[in-house]
Amino acid sequence: MLLTRHDVERLPVKDVLAALQRQPHPPGLVREAVELLLHRCAAERALPQAHQLHALMLATGALRSRYLSNKLVQAYGQCGDVESAHAVFARQPDPNVFSWMMLISACLRNARPRAALGHYRAMQLRGCHPDAHVVSAIFCAVADTANLELGRSITAPLASTAMLHDPVVANSLLNMYRRCGGMDDFERAFWAMPSRDEVSWTTMLAGRIQCGREASALELLRVMDQDGFRITSALTFATLVDACGNLSAIAQGRHLHDRIITSGVCIDVVLHTALLNMYAKCGRVDEARELFDQTLEPNNITFSSMVAAYARNGHFGDALKLFWSMEQDGYKPDSVTFTHVLYACSHGGFVDQAWHYFTTLEPDRGIPLVAEHFGCAVDLLARAGWLADAEKFLNRMPIPPDSVSWMSLLQACRIHRNVEIGARAAEHVFRLAPHRAGPYSLLSNIYSDAGKWDMAAKVQKLMRDRGIKKPGGRSWIEINGKTSEFIVGDSWHPDLVQICQEIQRVSKVMKEHGYVPDTKQVLHDAEEEEKEDILYFHSEKLAIGLGLIKTPPKTTISIVKNIRVCPDCHTAAKVISKVTERKIVIRDINLFHHMEDGNCSCRDYW
Repeated sequence: MLLTRHDVERLPVKDVLAALQRQPHPPGLVREAVELLLHRCAAERALPQAHQLHALMLATGALRSRYLSNKLVQAYGQCGDVESAHAVFARQPDPNVFSWMMLISACLRNARPRAALGHYRAMQLRGCHPDAHVVSAIFCAVADTANLELGRSITAPLASTAMLHDPVVANSLLNMYRRCGGMDDFERAFWAMPSRDEVSWTTMLAGRIQCGREASALELLRVMDQDGFRITSALTFATLVDACGNLSAIAQGRHLHDRIITSGVCIDVVLHTALLNMYAKCGRVDEARELFDQTLEPNNITFSSMVAAYARNGHFGDALKLFWSMEQDGYKPDSVTFTHVLYACSHGGFVDQAWHYFTTLEPDRGIPLVAEHFGCAVDLLARAGWLADAEKFLNRMPIPPDSVSWMSLLQACRIHRNVEIGARAAEHVFRLAPHRAGPYSLLSNIYSDAGKWDMAAKVQKLMRDRGIKKPGGRSWIEINGKTSEFIVGDSWHPDLVQICQEIQRVSKVMKEHGYVPDTKQVLHDAEEEEKEDILYFHSEKLAIGLGLIKTPPKTTISIVKNIRVCPDCHTAAKVISKVTERKIVIRDINLFHHMEDGNCSCRDYW
């Protein structure tokens, strides 16, 4: 009985192949069946059937069709068999641009960008000119290798053609520059585009956020509005929401949330999670919880995000309660969820619970322990003051400890003033993260606190000799929907005079309440009074000063710091919260500091 098109579309692939091999069919039907089966093999990732179909195509002569041969290359690529894809391609006497595209796509789909680039060069040597789809794919291959110079060399010959004006090519070029870190090329390419679609704008937003330029990313929203561009993508909104969260720009975040609702854009899990994380990063845990409670179908991602929101904002008990509720409701926490749970236990002082989760995670739940879990265990031991145990744990870990784990021990040594273990931990971080300035600063502070000034000076010299520079402190504060940025020693802000006057005024009141500037944090050779003046110009103090003069009394001041908040600024902010009767929230690179009435949620451990 001959097969019909309906049979080919509905019957299992193996049954259709068996029927075609068992009984001769008209050539036209065979060709049609082969094309349909190639599509099905690719969609179902059915590699054994693709091999059987390949044999049938050889037997029937269907492989002589370049079109079907290209489709077989595509099917092999989607099934993960790049070698077979290349073998089929190699038998083509005269591959066309589509043939090359299928081979290059097969390589990219299977994480072989260098092979894709090699085929691109071979294609040009054989005189086949790439089209927009091939060039777009090659830009993706370059992005996968993160080789900016290679990307520039491929782009240069195309600059004099209309190729780069093709929307697909232009967007791929943008993404390549973004992923390769060529931000100047990235900006030039974006503004040179004759027209921009939503993919272009979203890529631009992501690029600016990636290099820490969240404020300028949000400025793009104004440009988009001026151009009459209407956002229709949940991904674009999610990218903007991420920028608000990174800056703790709550007013702009709320405005965006309202705009999302009125736009009619479908709030998918990515956008919903971005909104939840934004409120959490702004320190508005209640609003994050309200959004979580509105979730119609919560899943592991939303639960994990809310557990993280509680944990990072110092609501450790609430994080564990939500985790227990998650399990009771039948959800199965994954590795990421348990990282947040262990973090909450560690910072909340729930040592026994944390150790129970850590030791039963793999045998009882089948979740493999990863570096983040071990890092939380190290932090747990170190935070409790068991520094020797934490060091032994690190040295006996079944996987090599990363720099983050050793950094946790180093930070604990600063808190607990352990010079010897701190020095050994620092050496490990120097080796694992040779370009990081943080461990040098911490070790220098450990020596300074112990009165070992000569050792502190040696660490500073070592840092200079190795060409390592501490990133300048930057702080951001949002007031009336506008984000202001401060850098340490800032002198350009239009309100600087009033800010300094306010800081000096508050400092007098602070000293009356027992505040003593920690001038040990100033490593310059200067008089004590001059050191106090230097401390006044730390970026977080300047941001707090602006908040004090620009916001109504008793309102919350929220600040983002790009590096760890310094001990003196931490102490000062706590006292300011008491003497001004304000809540001050500082999010630094480590965690949130919710300061109120002279106390901090971090319990002075960060």
